[in-house]
Parts: sequence; structure tokens; C-alpha cells
Amino acid sequence: MALCGYLASVYSIGEADNEEDKRYFIRKTQLMTVIAFIAGGLVFLAASVEEIPLAQWIFGNVVGTGAVLLATISLGVMAYAVSKEKTVLPRLLAGFQVTMILLAIGYRHFPDFVVMKDAPNLSLLKDQAPAATMNALGWALLLGSLFILPALYYLYYSFQHEAKDHSEAAA
Repeated sequence: MALCGYLASVYSIGEADNEEDKRYFIRKTQLMTVIAFIAGGLVFLAASVEEIPLAQWIFGNVVGTGAVLLATISLGVMAYAVSKEKTVLPRLLAGFQVTMILLAIGYRHFPDFVVMKDAPNLSLLKDQAPAATMNALGWALLLGSLFILPALYYLYYSFQHEAKDHSEAAA
């Protein structure tokens, strides 16, 4: 939840209509950065209590350590970009940070997607649905896209058009 709140606050900075809202979302982003950092520490604490070697899984290889290091370094760049009220760079950095976290977590066990404590792991490669199910799912997603994507485009267009009209009226 902390990462979702962090991402929402970062992406909301660019959607703010006025300076007061923008400053509000900048403060929220700064708060959510601290909360996400603390939540990450609590994940390591909970793993330690449950005797799960999470720290070894993440920091026991070059990829995991590098990913965490890059995500941590990008926090400084993020703080600078947010303080300068930038909108695009923080969005890119937030996506980068989450990608690095997922890479650090997933690299050690790939292709296992779910690591079980007292049962076999679930693998992305071995534990997939039968081919007929995968084909049906693929067709359903493709057909559903034909309905959903135009509606999403219209929604995006209408919000952008409304925001443009609103800013022109305010000027």
C-alpha cells in the first residue's frame, strides 16, 4: 500500500491544476517517500522474525544489490526534482524505483513467482495453465481491448480537453 500511495502522490503532482494543489501533492510525495522507506524496513524485519532470508536473497547477488543501490541513489534525484516542482522526471524515477525493487526481489528466484515456505514454489514457466486456457485468455483480452481501449482514449481525451478549457477560462 505504501508503494501505491507513493506512486499516486508522485503522479498527482503533474495533475494539479494550481500551485496550492501542486505544493500539497509535493508534501504528500515527501511524506509517502518516508512511509514507503519505513514500510520497506518493516518488510525486512517481518522476514527476519519469520526466519525468511530476504536480505540474503536481495543482497546476496550483484543484480539485487545493484538494483537497490540504483533505487536508493534515485531517491536523491527524486527529492531534487520534486523540490524544483518538476513533473515528468519524478514520474520516470518513480517507475524506475519500483522496477528496481521488483528486479531485486524477483531476480534471485526467477522463474519462481511465488516462493512457498513449506510447499513447492510456483513457477512462471512450469505452473502455467493449459494451452487451451491460455489461448482463450489471450482472445478474451484481445477482444476486451477492442472495447476498453477506445473508451480509455475517450476518457483521457475528455479530461485533457476539459483541463485545457478550464485553464483557458482561468487565464
